[in-house]
Amino acid sequence: MRPAEDESGQMLVLTAVCMTMLMGFLALAIDVGLLLHAKRNARIAADAGAIAGALQEKYGGAPHPQCGGGGSGIHCSVQNAVVANGVPASDLTSVNTNPTSGFHTGPGYVETIVSIPNPTYFLSAFRGVKTPLTVTARAVAGMAPSTTCIYVLDPTDPNSLDVQGSVTAPDCGIQVNSASQAASCDEGAAVSAPFVHIAGGQNTGGGCEAISSTKVVTGVMPAGDPLSTLTTTLTGGSTNLLCSLLNTITGLVNAATQLPSTLLNIGGLEVQVTCFSGKNILLSGLTLGTPGGNQLFVFENGLQIAGNVTINGTLDIAQGVLSQTGQLTINAPTDPANPLNGIAIYQPGSNTTPCPKSTSQTPCLRIRLGGGTTNGIIYAPTSTVSIQGAAGVGGIVAYQLDVTGPLSLTGNYNLANPTTSPLNKVELVE
Repeated sequence: MRPAEDESGQMLVLTAVCMTMLMGFLALAIDVGLLLHAKRNARIAADAGAIAGALQEKYGGAPHPQCGGGGSGIHCSVQNAVVANGVPASDLTSVNTNPTSGFHTGPGYVETIVSIPNPTYFLSAFRGVKTPLTVTARAVAGMAPSTTCIYVLDPTDPNSLDVQGSVTAPDCGIQVNSASQAASCDEGAAVSAPFVHIAGGQNTGGGCEAISSTKVVTGVMPAGDPLSTLTTTLTGGSTNLLCSLLNTITGLVNAATQLPSTLLNIGGLEVQVTCFSGKNILLSGLTLGTPGGNQLFVFENGLQIAGNVTINGTLDIAQGVLSQTGQLTINAPTDPANPLNGIAIYQPGSNTTPCPKSTSQTPCLRIRLGGGTTNGIIYAPTSTVSIQGAAGVGGIVAYQLDVTGPLSLTGNYNLANPTTSPLNKVELVE
């Protein structure tokens, strides 16, 4: 019989081999964890940079003094956002204002690419080289269509949205800022929209079961005025003061009427302004303005529409009523540089006329529309918009909204005008 072999020390050898493997896995875990941390930082910086660049592109890309060397405002904004999120400017490898790859290319988008070299403390021993591994993150931001087309801004009134007729908004929703039981409607009223967001609660009295057929969400955060920056340069919001300096028109206006206009600088843009000072000016069978132009038509004491009337530009209803018996088509300006871009009907804060039979002191913009299309937004941030019937409206931003007839929106104006709608917002898209 052979004597048993001496097996002493085997566990030490096995332990040494296993420890080597365990140390290798530990090294891998540490290095991969550091790489994932660097990747997360790169993603945060790229996202912040893309949003900052898109905001700068929307509001102006002039050279920024902090950039030095004449860098663009967009690149500078991206760089500042990246550095503010802990990534050196040297790791910002690319800023593209017209991306050529991905799902969102061309104007209106900003692409940011951040690449962070990351040393590996253990993997380099296995790799045999000490060159850092580079982690890269890419982000794209740009203008995205808002899913909301009606904003009711009053923060407190329990009847800030009062539906006595019907509201049809098939492709976009309604935001109500009132913290009270804010959405009310009469028996037989109807609201059709993908959602109704209310900062407070829903008034379930009257016929408000109609609103319940939509997706009602209460207790949401109030939304600010999405158009608050558009008209700040318009003589403090008072077009009455503006018109006191110009030639004005009174009486009947038809195709043969000579319309004086004045070229004014509004917000850095040359805008043709025409003022009508008569009470309830009558427009009959004519076209005002040119398609795509920057025109502002100020009606100091309301207007009436007869026959087929097309208005290319913004209607400013300083006071009074917009009343229609004919066919009215409004095509809002589509120049993003225009302070009134996308605004079809506007009522400035200078209006003080209350709604008839109203106990509220809120000023009133009264609109009675029938056929036709309003290719743009009704904007009355300090007034109650009282609509007795309007077809084909692009959107509404009002302090309060009182619907006494059928009100219909033409799909989602923001989605149909992705590069020019003022209700679009900057967000990450990739």
